[in-house]
Amino acid sequence: MSSFVIKLIAVTAMLLDHTRLVFPDTFPIGFRVIGRLAFPLFAYLIAEGFRKTRSRGRFLARLLLFAVISEPFFRLAFADALNVKTFGIISFSNIFFTMFLGGVAITAYRYVLDKRNVVFLALLPAAVCVFLGGYLGVDYNWIGVLFIFALYAVKKTHTRLIVMAGMCLLIWLPVYMLILSGFGDAVTHAHYAMIASTLLTVPIAACYNGKRGYRAKWFFYIFYPAHLAALWGVAVFLISSSG
Repeated sequence: MSSFVIKLIAVTAMLLDHTRLVFPDTFPIGFRVIGRLAFPLFAYLIAEGFRKTRSRGRFLARLLLFAVISEPFFRLAFADALNVKTFGIISFSNIFFTMFLGGVAITAYRYVLDKRNVVFLALLPAAVCVFLGGYLGVDYNWIGVLFIFALYAVKKTHTRLIVMAGMCLLIWLPVYMLILSGFGDAVTHAHYAMIASTLLTVPIAACYNGKRGYRAKWFFYIFYPAHLAALWGVAVFLISSSG
């Protein structure tokens, strides 16, 4: 399975997830369940991208550029769904900021490791990026930044898949704590399905053949702000029509 196919799976899951977020009364919770496939697959491919890119600097620049472009549409589309202020302090910032911080963590780690060859020192700037992910409130918080970095730092493919499974479980740690505490009423069948859906990304990643496949790099960059703008536009149209 090429990276192009995996990206198609991820963006389709993301579109369904965001559609349900913007129109919760129209589309089923199943859209959110399928949506749990998106981030782990994106994290895996971002780590792979930094492992293979010829220029980490250009890669980071693209991620930051589309993070800035996407942020207004992210806040407009999810102002109600995620209780995000339309324009205000950085909080719940879009996934490109998460990818960017993950990329900075990887780049800094690689730079220090190449210069000093001391893993502990190389991990320090990566830890700062993980902290910033939580402090700035990027999408998926500090766990998202750590997810991307961990998938890069682990070299062996099989071990990387085990780490991926562990990070998927870490994302759902709050739900597990509710289950273990006996608060069954707070945990719905959808939550269980979302956990399973997230873990399904591991066998999908295991099918990755290391090839790029069909080249459509800019499509996936542009799709993110474009689909947010489209969802916001439809929501505004429906509100104005009903009024």
